[in-house]
Order: sequence, then C-alpha cells, then structure tokens
Amino acid sequence: MNTPGLSGPFVGRTEHLATFGRALADRRCRGMVISGRTGVGKSRLAEECLAAARRDGAAVATVLASEAAGAVPLAALAHLLPAGVDLSDPVAGFAGVGEWLSGRGVAAGRRMVVLVDDLPLLDAASVMLIRQLMDAGQIWLLGTMRSTQRLSALVETLCEDDAVWRVELPELSGAEVEDLLVSLLGGTVSHRTLSRLRDVCGGNPLFLRELVTGAMARGALARDGEVWELADGAVPRTARLTELITARLPAADGEARRALELLAFCEPLSVADVEQTTPGPVIADLERSGVIRVIQDERRLMVTLAHPLYGEVLRAGVTQGRKAAMLLAHADRIASLGSRRRHDTLRIASWRLAATGTADPGLLTRAAALALHAHDNVQAGRLLRAIPAGHHTFTTQVMLGDALFQLSDFAGARAAYAAADALAETEQDVLTLTLKLVYYLLLGEDATEQAFEVGDAARARVTSDDGRRLLRHIEGAARVVTRDPRAAMALLADVEEDHREASNKVVWVVGAGMKAHGLAVLGQAPEALTWAERAYRGHTELDDQVPYLHPAVQLTCLTRALCLSGRIAEARQVGRAGYTALVTSGTLDFTQIWVALGLARAEWHAGRPADARAIYAEALALARSNGHNKPLRSIFSGLAACAAVQGDRDAAMRAVSEAREQVSGDQLYLEHLGFAWTHAMNGRPEAAHAWLAEAAARARAAGELAEEGLLLIELARLGGAKAAAARLDELAGVTDCPLIQAGTTMTTGLTTGDPGLLLAAAIELGEMGADLMAAEAAAAAAGLWRRAGQERRATAAANRSADWRARCQHAATPLLPAAAPAAALSDRELEIALLATRRITSREIAQTLQLSVRTVNNHLQHVYAKLGVSTRGGLIAALGRDAR
Repeated sequence: MNTPGLSGPFVGRTEHLATFGRALADRRCRGMVISGRTGVGKSRLAEECLAAARRDGAAVATVLASEAAGAVPLAALAHLLPAGVDLSDPVAGFAGVGEWLSGRGVAAGRRMVVLVDDLPLLDAASVMLIRQLMDAGQIWLLGTMRSTQRLSALVETLCEDDAVWRVELPELSGAEVEDLLVSLLGGTVSHRTLSRLRDVCGGNPLFLRELVTGAMARGALARDGEVWELADGAVPRTARLTELITARLPAADGEARRALELLAFCEPLSVADVEQTTPGPVIADLERSGVIRVIQDERRLMVTLAHPLYGEVLRAGVTQGRKAAMLLAHADRIASLGSRRRHDTLRIASWRLAATGTADPGLLTRAAALALHAHDNVQAGRLLRAIPAGHHTFTTQVMLGDALFQLSDFAGARAAYAAADALAETEQDVLTLTLKLVYYLLLGEDATEQAFEVGDAARARVTSDDGRRLLRHIEGAARVVTRDPRAAMALLADVEEDHREASNKVVWVVGAGMKAHGLAVLGQAPEALTWAERAYRGHTELDDQVPYLHPAVQLTCLTRALCLSGRIAEARQVGRAGYTALVTSGTLDFTQIWVALGLARAEWHAGRPADARAIYAEALALARSNGHNKPLRSIFSGLAACAAVQGDRDAAMRAVSEAREQVSGDQLYLEHLGFAWTHAMNGRPEAAHAWLAEAAARARAAGELAEEGLLLIELARLGGAKAAAARLDELAGVTDCPLIQAGTTMTTGLTTGDPGLLLAAAIELGEMGADLMAAEAAAAAAGLWRRAGQERRATAAANRSADWRARCQHAATPLLPAAAPAAALSDRELEIALLATRRITSREIAQTLQLSVRTVNNHLQHVYAKLGVSTRGGLIAALGRDAR
C-alpha cells in the first residue's frame, strides 16, 4: 500500500453535501459558508460541493485567498477578471465585471459558483466585488473559514447575511473515522487500533491522515495477515502535524502557555483549579480561540485541551525540571484543599511520582487501589512498584501480583505473590492468595498440578467451616478451567445465589462465574444463563473492593449461554457491547482476548464468517502483544474455519499450520473446528469427520455435553449426519440447549431424507439467528424436493435458503449447492406478477395488458412455480425480495 496522501478519500459529510444541494437550489440563497476547526475537512467538502455543482451544469471558479494576496486589492480575483475592464473606478469597473459575466451566459438563469477558500483573508475590495456580484445574482458564493478566525467588518457582514447559509463542520464521528481508516488502509482495522487512533485524532481527518502516515513510516502500523494493528506505545506523529499543532498554540512564555502546560499534564481540571494560577480573561481567550474546552461535568465546570494531540506537543516542549515543579505545586494545591474528589488521591500520587520518582507509601497504596478498581493495570503497577521494599504489605503485594498477571508479566506476578505469601497472617489472607495463585497458575503458566497443590496446601492453614467451604469453591472454579465440569458442579453446589450473602465477595464472583461456565458446557443453558447474569451483576457491584478481573470477563459465558439458548442475535449484541467497552476503556489485560473469543464464537454460530474472522484476528494480535499463549490454538483454528468457509484456501492452510504448533487449551469445539473445515475445503471429508468424531468423544469423556453436541452438529454439516444422529438424539434428551435441539432436528432430516423436517429445522434455526445453518437446512430440503419432482416446494425452500444465505457474508459450505437458485422471471411474468400483488383479478390484468385471461393465468402459474408459492398472498411475500 502507498503511504496515504494528504487529500485521502472523501468519507462521510453526506448530510452537509445535501445541505449544499438544497442551498444552491434555493433561489433566495446567495451562498454558503463552511466553518470548522483546522483539519476537519472544510476545503475537501467545498471541493466536493464544487464538483457537484459542475456536474449539475453550473459554471464554477476557485479563489485561493491568502495573506500575501490580501495585501493587494483584487489580487485573489485577478484570474477571474475580464481583460480591459478599468477598475480604477470601482463603480464602473464592478459593473463591467457583471456585464462580462452576463455575456458568458452566467446570469441567464445559472449563477457561477465561486469557491473562496479561507474567506477571511480576502482584501476589502475583493469582498466588496463579491458582495455586489452576489446581490446582482451573477455569482453564488461558496466559502470556507476557521471557526475561531477573526473577521473584518466587511467579511462579517457577508457571512452573517440571512441569504448566506452558515454550516459548522464538526469532527468526524466514530463510524466516519472507521470508514476513513478502512479507505486509507484498504482493509479491516482492529477495534483496539480504531479506538486508539480515534481518541488521538479527536475526529480530525487531517490529523488522522498524518497519524497514519507517521505510524506506517515507522512500522508501528502494519497488517498482520488479517487486520491492521497499531503497536503499543505512543502513536508516531509527523513533522507536519507537529507544525500544524504548534501554530495553533500560544508562544512558549506567558500565562496562557503555562495554563496549557498544566492542562497537558493534569487535565481535566476544574475551572476553579485553573483559576488559582491563571486569570479568568486568559482562560476565556483560550476557550474563544478553540485551544481549550470548558465542559459541564455534573455540578462542576471542567477544563480540557480542545484536542488530545495538543497535550502531546505541549508535553514534548517542557523540561523535566519545569514539569516536576509544576506537578508538585499543583499536587500541593489540591492536597491543601483536602483531596475532596474521589480520584484526587490517585492523581496526587501520580503527579508526585512523576515529579520525583517517589511518594508517600500510604498515598501510593490508596492510589493503586483506585487504579486497579478502574482496571488501569499499567498505572497500578507503576504506583505499586514505587512503594519502598520495607513498606510493602500483604495487600500491596497481592495487588502488584494482580496488576502484573493481567499485563502478562508472569515472572513479576509470581514474585509478587510469593512475597505476599510470606506476609500472609489471617485465614482471609490465605483464602485471597489461594484464589489468586490458583488462577495465575491455570491461566498464566498453565500449570494444572501446581494449582491444585496450592489448594491442598491451603487446607492445612484454613480451619474454619466457612473458610474450607470457600476453598471448595476455589477448587470447583479450577475444575471448570481444567475441564472437569461434573466435579466442579459438586464443589460449587452451595454457592449463594445472591452475592450480598457471600462472606467473601471476590471468591463468590469467581465461583459464580465458573459455575455458569460449568453449567454451559454440561448443556444446561437456561441455568447457565441465570448464573452468568448473577455473576456479571455481582462483579459490577464489588464497590471499592479490588476485583480480580474486569466484569466483562463474565460476558464470555453469557454470550455462550445465549447462543446455546437460541438467542444468537442477543449473544452477538452482548458480546460486541462488552468487547467495545473494554477496548474503548483502554483496559490492558488478557480479559479482552477471552471476550473476543466469545464474540467470535457467537458470530460463527450466526453464520458471519467475515465478522468472526476479524474478531479472531484481533484476539490473535492481543494474545501476541500480551504474551498470552493459552488461547492461540483456539484462535488459529477459528481463523482457519472462517477462511475455509469464505473459500480463502491459503489463509486457512496458514492458520491450520500455526494451530498445529500451539499447545491444546480448554476449548475442544474451537480447537477442532478449523482442522475439520479445512479438510472439507480440500476435498477430504473423511479426515474432517475423523477430527470432529475424535473431539466429540473427548468432550463426552469429560462430560462436556454442549461441546459434544456442537461438534456433532458440525460433523452433520460436513456430511457425517449418519454418524452423528444417534448420539445427538441422546443429547437432545439430556441437555437443555435449543440450539443443539434444532441442530439435532436438522441432522435427523439429513439422515432420514425428510425435506419437511429439514425445512422445519431451517425455520427454527433462522428464528434463533443461526442464518447459515438455516440456509443449509433449507438448501438440503430444496434438493430433496427437487429430486422427488416437487419443483414448487423445492423452489420455495431454495428461495428461503437464499434469503438466509444473503446475510452470511458469501459463506460457502457443502450443503448449500443443493439449493439451485430459483429461475428468474421474464419481463412479462414480472409485469403480470406485480399487477397480481395489487389484488386485482386476472380479467382486470388481461384488460390492462391487452391479453387473454388464459394467457394471464398461464403466466401466473409459471410465476408460482418459479417462486415456489401457490397463492397471491405467497406471491406478495415472495416479491418482497428481489424477484429478478
């Protein structure tokens, strides 16, 4: 790909382009002025407006105003003035220009559209001439200007005229930033990269293009096979971007600059805080110039820099000495007021640490607790590491272990937990540390035996009945992770239904969440859904206790339970909302990876291989950047399955090759999916069947009934229905998963060759949101009916299959070719069919088209056969889609 150019694609602004069209068509309107901040795309929008006017047949012209041209009267308009017109007499000269325009036919019903870029830079004579020509109806003004630009009296009069429309161009929305990024890069952009670039550019398209240019030039933005991903760390800027921003800021001395530097390190600040060092008029001037923003935050007025990049440029120009003095002085000011606001403790500690490299241990501890509660693991780790060795406590070492574990610094986490173990004194300390260590060993080091040894050792130190019960809950949660759901459910049987009744709420959250997972893999979807909702609600209500992981981790089970319950559209919505919230919050831990996997799985069940593939690719980038290897086999396998269904053989083979190199994790379904679908894509169905049958046997042995059922349904989809049918019938009787039950109906239909049963399964799957499986079942029904000579039923099923398949992002599977597309209607057939949908009689249609009634009826019978319907009501429904 070439480095993106500064002009870039035109994205969004459809509404503003439409406004221009309405303004130009309004005979009372004499012009439109587009205003906005530097870089929001005023000139680009104006160019598109001018192009639209040209396409409509209008004469157009462009005027580039500048400070240099503004020093000479009419210099900016020189290229538009006719030769021989004497402008020494403005009255006669201006009239001569108007006559010249009339001679060119401009005034005869079609005004010339004149674009004036940077309108306020025009000299007075040019403004007067433009105004006179506008008043005479000989030109139509299209101007641009910065929102904060000072206007001369003449230009102000021109812009404020009621006949001149004023359009304020805002920053791009999040969706428009995504569209622009995809256009610039020519491919899918990860949610995390999109969020970071959107936050840094602030919706400014010029800034965004410069950020992309700088990141690509330094190799910080690259495409790793599937998606564009931005490396961790600061987003590189270009020299041009720095110059653009520097030009907007006050000079490097004075009260205004000092106020901006304080905001660069400490924003947001209340107006009262800023006014302690900066006079009110200076703040007002900065707001008026567009460099800062004053916003209402509940009952207080808060001040922030107007753009995130202003802070980066300002911070780069401050020496370490001045930064330290500024931060310490401001920390002292806030502390002297009593640190009244909730996060003042965290901010004061952070400022003092940044200024001196140290701070009061108690202050650092309280600040780290706030950072952990906000899931800012980077900040928490920085604060906790700054505590002097002799001042660490059991609590601070556990907190440090949590922060480092979630940042995948496994060696650092192990050392912190070991230090905490040496400081543990109470039974609660032992319980807390046991929970942390067990999960660290299972999810971080994948050391199952050591994890259970930790639990065994804790039993010698915990003597109370309640403490031993909590240890059983910790072991039960661990048994879910190690794929022993039956034993896990026995250990978790007495977990309280209400988290408010639990003696240790953090242990309860982990136990409840893992109970939901265990119930899901056992195939008890409704109960799993209930516990997943309880766990999520309890996790979000931990108040000021330091939670183990972000509450969004509970959404992985919630999305799975929703899918098994046949609520796939809802599962996709929940998964996407949770993943987006994690990404936009800036949370840095491996929770994102597992939530992404849950979302990708839901997209796969829905039959959206492109969406699932993009999420798998993001999960891969997250796992690599976090050094988290445990989910890699599932991720690569999911990528392979999606690529295979999309017909991308090379990508599927690459992903399968990578998957083979990874250790097995705890998700049998995902880990075997890619291998099976890649074998099927390569024309080796027996190998695909073997993979799925072996995985289903392993799931059965482990008691993972839902995973077994899903694997057997995949086996049926890939031609192994007879091998899967008997066991699926058994599972349908012992599990409570509507998705598996619908898949069982489909499998039975495939085995018995019953097209009616297949269509019933298709309808049920379609209502669940499993569009690809619905399309497959309907396609299989169409094929069976066609072979039986029941063409009308075959066509109806094929049409329904096509409707579902249209939502499946060009997916191709072995069952879909069975549904041949319905024959297209001829022009005459379509004409008659459309008249019939108006519920008029065949005789009335015949009279309208001057045909015989018999001919009309014959055509209608052909239409019914082609569309697979038998009544006019069915015809109306069928023609709701594109009958051609």
